[in-house]
Amino acid sequence: VALIAGSAAALVGTALINLRTPNSTLALTVAAAVSAAWLAARLYRRRNESTAGRAYRLLIALRVLAALTILAIVARPVWEWVEVTWRKPLLAVVLDQSQSMSIRDDQSQRGRSRADLANAALQANRAAIEKLKSLYEIRVYSPGSAAEGDHAWRIEPQTPYSALTTAVHEAAQMCSVDGGRAAAVLLLSDGAENVEAPAALRSAADALAARGTALLGVGVGPAPGAAHSLELDPLFVPARLGSRDRVRVPVTARAQNCRGAKIRLELLWNGERAEARELSVQHDPQRLQAEFDLLPPGPGLQRLTARAVLPASLGGQQVETHAVIDVRDERIRVLYLEDAPHTEAAFLLRALQADPRFELTSRFLFAEAAEHGAALAKANISWNDYDVVILGRLSPLGEDAALKELAGAVTRRGVGLLLMGGRRLFNDSDARHSPLATVSPVAFVRDQFGLRGPLQFVPTRVGLQHAVLRGAIQPVSSDTQRLSSDDEATRWKTLPRLGTAALLGEP
Repeated sequence: VALIAGSAAALVGTALINLRTPNSTLALTVAAAVSAAWLAARLYRRRNESTAGRAYRLLIALRVLAALTILAIVARPVWEWVEVTWRKPLLAVVLDQSQSMSIRDDQSQRGRSRADLANAALQANRAAIEKLKSLYEIRVYSPGSAAEGDHAWRIEPQTPYSALTTAVHEAAQMCSVDGGRAAAVLLLSDGAENVEAPAALRSAADALAARGTALLGVGVGPAPGAAHSLELDPLFVPARLGSRDRVRVPVTARAQNCRGAKIRLELLWNGERAEARELSVQHDPQRLQAEFDLLPPGPGLQRLTARAVLPASLGGQQVETHAVIDVRDERIRVLYLEDAPHTEAAFLLRALQADPRFELTSRFLFAEAAEHGAALAKANISWNDYDVVILGRLSPLGEDAALKELAGAVTRRGVGLLLMGGRRLFNDSDARHSPLATVSPVAFVRDQFGLRGPLQFVPTRVGLQHAVLRGAIQPVSSDTQRLSSDDEATRWKTLPRLGTAALLGEP
């Protein structure tokens, strides 16, 4: 009875108190067992006083064991074994090894560079780094190099670029030994991303956040607003060009905290440098402007790049802006302008019309020399519609407005000009005041008669190498060996002599 009463009391107590944890159930079970044992001992002592001591104790033990067995069946105890194994998460450490980390920003730092300051801070916190090693699987990574484990906590500036965006992307792709993603990416840098736009680095950080990976940034460098920086305005160039068209490219850069430095501006076709210019920074901040005049490298889609470069002493930062130009391989548009048809004009027209590379337009003024100006104005020629203009026997026309436009097309757009006017053009009294004098390769000389013959025309050695005369007197057959310069000069001497020729001035 006592045994049953003790067990019932334990179960009722458990139900009333509503203790569901294993410890509380065990405590009540032990209390009930002790109570049952005590009551059983009291009862047996009173009712079995004649029982021997050893048998008496045995009976008590058996009864208590039976009571505990009943309690165990009712309480249904569970043995739980929990084993915890700690697997280190991955911590990717990105160290900026670019040349900008070698900049010395503050003289108060005793000439120490950004890298020196960062290395000193890392060395002073070796204890914290060792603690990190006990908690994380660490891989140190630098842009442009492979991960180096957890021992290379040192910055040694050497790479010319700061591809931080690429480094963050690659660090995020690293996996731990167990194949888990990086728990965090620790970035130690001066923040001078010079490969992609600054917005790209922020996009990389957003991508990390979406993956559940934290980006921890440690900045090294000057106070906000005191860093050396460059920015380039977008390029404004035509979308299409002819293969022989020149393109003027204005380049504008903004320099911050670069007073006294020289900034190099470069233009590149498809990654190959075409032109470069150095500009001095006199103010802070300052806008730097330069204009370049270029020919496209050939037909097709061409990538034009403008680049601004800081000197190495300021970190060598480079910024770029790009444009794509469609260069079309068009026929060479030639305008032949003459006073009236004649034998030489007919020969020239037939030769140009027979060549598929040329698109020929011929215009004749049919006017006296004194009326050439009025006739040319009436013709209303758009010089920019042509790649080459050939002027025949025209009078220089003094201060003619149409020829001013032609001279402007030659100097600004690069229109080719071939002067074939002979004595009327080169020795006319008005030639020295003509707009053509500004674009002629030789000076105009006033001379009524020019040179009197007979005259033998023989190009100089340099002239024989010019594109206009090179190969002009070569044998027609392709099987014949090419003539040397001396042989070409000899062939020129076999041509008929001239009766007169224009007198040319100094170059």
